[in-house]
Amino acid sequence: MRFAYDVYAQTDWTQEDNILMGLKHSKKLDEEERNKLFWHIINNKRMFQSLLEIFPYYFAWMMAAILLVNRSYGRPCVAVTIALIGAFEFGAKVYYGDPRVDTYLNLAMTLFPNTYTLGEALKVLRYGMPLILQAALLMMDNSFDVLAEEDDDPTAILTNICNRQKLLLEQANEILN
Repeated sequence: MRFAYDVYAQTDWTQEDNILMGLKHSKKLDEEERNKLFWHIINNKRMFQSLLEIFPYYFAWMMAAILLVNRSYGRPCVAVTIALIGAFEFGAKVYYGDPRVDTYLNLAMTLFPNTYTLGEALKVLRYGMPLILQAALLMMDNSFDVLAEEDDDPTAILTNICNRQKLLLEQANEILN
């Protein structure tokens, strides 16, 4: 199973082996409890490692999408696409080897060639994300629900704020007089 996850042997498995050996020395736990506790510890360890690795990358992409995409309908779509890709990578890294999610990971692996491992597929997914985002934007531009082109007023928000301030000042003057 480890070879299928990390074909290039870049992952250090000694900490997981040490956790398992430590749990085997506990005489209070039967085999099932030991197994549950082991997977609980491993999933928590993987969760924090994956979060530290994944969060900055996907957060930067999400902020770039929100700040740089000039289509009001495109921002949420691109942000949700980024969040879904990040959530899939996070879930795949955390729950790899868990029988409860193997079905979903195997289903996702059908999108990649048979010779790819999960680690390679996640790298391709991450490196291919700009292309996925471009495809999402192109599909929105060329779909039936394209919004009619309207001139965007760059000062609309500022104008609304100023109008609201004028209204508040007028109300305040009426109260004072």
